[in-house]
Amino acid sequence: NPVSESLMLYISPGAVNNLKMTLFNSLGQSVRTAQNIQPAVSYTLDFRSLEKGVYFLSLESEGSRSVRAVVKQ
Repeated sequence: NPVSESLMLYISPGAVNNLKMTLFNSLGQSVRTAQNIQPAVSYTLDFRSLEKGVYFLSLESEGSRSVRAVVKQ
C-alpha cells in the first residue's frame, strides 16, 4: 500500500473458504466484487481504471468481516 496498477491479495491457508470480497470507494460505493474467494490462492485486483484516492477492501465470511484501507496513486 499504496498501489498504482494492481494489488496482490493472498488469503492465509488457515482462513475459511468462500469469502466475499468487495472494494468500496470513499463514498461507500461498491466498485469491485468477487465471490467464493478461497484460501491459499493469490488474487490480483486491477486498479488501473480506478481514480486516485482511498478505497476500502472488505473480506466477509459468515459472521466475520475484515476491512482494510487501500490508497490508489
